[in-house]
Amino acid sequence: MNLLTLRKLPCIAISVFIFYSCTYDTKEVLKPKPNPIDTTTKDDTTIIVKFADVESIFKDNDCFSCHSGGSGGVAFEDYISLKNYLKVDSVIFIKSIKHESSSTSKYMPQGKNKLTEDKIQKILTWIRQGIN
Repeated sequence: MNLLTLRKLPCIAISVFIFYSCTYDTKEVLKPKPNPIDTTTKDDTTIIVKFADVESIFKDNDCFSCHSGGSGGVAFEDYISLKNYLKVDSVIFIKSIKHESSSTSKYMPQGKNKLTEDKIQKILTWIRQGIN
């Protein structure tokens, strides 16, 4: 092999790499997965959800009684502690109540049936609107 051929090899290799690494993707393939917080079936602009609207969901499903004092590493027993928790871990919380966690031991409420879709949507709307 002569010197000129050796100099062309890297250029040819790079050209082949670039050519074969380019692909054509449709919009569906490139569309990002939705954030669980953004998943909704209702129009958030027509419904204003306050803590008073979701408080009964947390009380009726024993969320406050099980999580007061930090049970399971998650502590919330009132509005302030719940709000502080959700500002840090809302995605984990949402996956838990939607039963989408990687472990069934993280499904909430633990030992009870999954919340109804209406209750989950109300909580999601409350979180999206700023946890007020």
